[in-house]
Amino acid sequence: MTEKVTVTAIVVVALSLGNALAADPSVANGRGPRLQFELVDGTVITGSTDIKAITIRIASGNVLKIPVAELTELSVGGKGRTEPQSKIRAGKTVLLGTVTVRTFRIASPYGPVTAKLDNIRRIRSGAGDVSVKGGRWSVRLRDKTHLRGIATGKSLRIRTRYGTMTVPPAQIWTAAFTAAGKTISVQCLNSDRIVGALGPKTTISFKTDKGGVDIPAGKISAIMYDALLTFDLGKGVTMKLVRIPAGKFMMGTPKTQRDYEDREGPQRPVTISKAFYMGVYEITQSQYQCVMDKNPSKFKGPRNPVEQVSWHDATAFCEALSTKTGRVVRLPTEAQWEYACRAGTKTRFSFGDDDKDLDAHGWYRANSGARTHPVGLKKPNPAGLYDMHGNVGEWCNDWYDEKFYAKAKNVDPENTAKSKNRVLRGGSWYNYPRWCRSAKRFKYYTNSHFGFRIAVVSGLGVD
Repeated sequence: MTEKVTVTAIVVVALSLGNALAADPSVANGRGPRLQFELVDGTVITGSTDIKAITIRIASGNVLKIPVAELTELSVGGKGRTEPQSKIRAGKTVLLGTVTVRTFRIASPYGPVTAKLDNIRRIRSGAGDVSVKGGRWSVRLRDKTHLRGIATGKSLRIRTRYGTMTVPPAQIWTAAFTAAGKTISVQCLNSDRIVGALGPKTTISFKTDKGGVDIPAGKISAIMYDALLTFDLGKGVTMKLVRIPAGKFMMGTPKTQRDYEDREGPQRPVTISKAFYMGVYEITQSQYQCVMDKNPSKFKGPRNPVEQVSWHDATAFCEALSTKTGRVVRLPTEAQWEYACRAGTKTRFSFGDDDKDLDAHGWYRANSGARTHPVGLKKPNPAGLYDMHGNVGEWCNDWYDEKFYAKAKNVDPENTAKSKNRVLRGGSWYNYPRWCRSAKRFKYYTNSHFGFRIAVVSGLGVD
């Protein structure tokens, strides 16, 4: 039976500052360009401000005005008024100097906010334009109890140094509580982050298939979406990611297992200390086209995996998607890739040891017809990831070192020592079954052409 979670509205007395701002129609109506404000306590808010231009005094003594609509980025230095200087970017223009504005009044999705320049670290334009949808919730209590279900509550009111903000539970990606629930840090689905405190009598109610329960916030360790996230890239193109929880596994191949290679050993215990999100599918040609405005693939098809992509092309895609979503998007480490591929299994493949079963799970030399195929047509692995075996080879972030396993650390290993090659995983349409195994490692020059899938850190280190 599906569990359901409801979060009660939390009543907190609104600060007078918030009330005053709400009366300002230019702020309350959200006029002006969309900006993302990164504040000194870690809060990140997307919204608009009533300020139309930012004045900066540069070293020559000249005073210049930059329209907020043209602002790319404002990095605040020395509390905005003293050295080191603040930096304004507007297109190709870069200005260093002293910013004269003192206070930004922000119309945000969580209510009106006032932030003094002293409290601002950076302002960026165009952040958070990609919508993100969450799946099922996972709630962890301090006694290690876990609850799972769907959030259906009204709002979470958080008292911050900038005013009281109201966050809909359906907008929460992860929420981490300190001891006794005195402080909460909420990572929102649209890349915003709210840091503050809840009311002293805050209670969150959950409805599960075992019945309803009311839990004081002080007993909650974390709240998170733990299934699918969806990035809406625009033009009808979306991207699904699944949450991979933290955990331990045996990385590599035991010498007694068929097809063992020295480069896959010695097998060793590895800990992935933080949860992360991984692309359900290899990056498709339509997704690559939407983000990079080009499609270099040989085997054309909007749902076919993009190929003919170098390691540098893949990392450029990750950087562009990071900018577009406000999240940290990167290629998975070699350890993350194998951990997600195995998904708790210890066999040659994520589905077992027999080569003949690969036909149901991946495109390889015997069934591909010498080309790639649309993603998601074969069976997924236990983590819900498709095409981890075959279809197209997938770049990892690590530099390749055949002896890396013997000297790497056991917690979150990643080879950052530069060499001639980067790591490729998963095998492809061209490969025999033994090259599509979970532990198989390839080395290729960074200008070689393959495919990839992305990893996104889960935020707040919640596992």
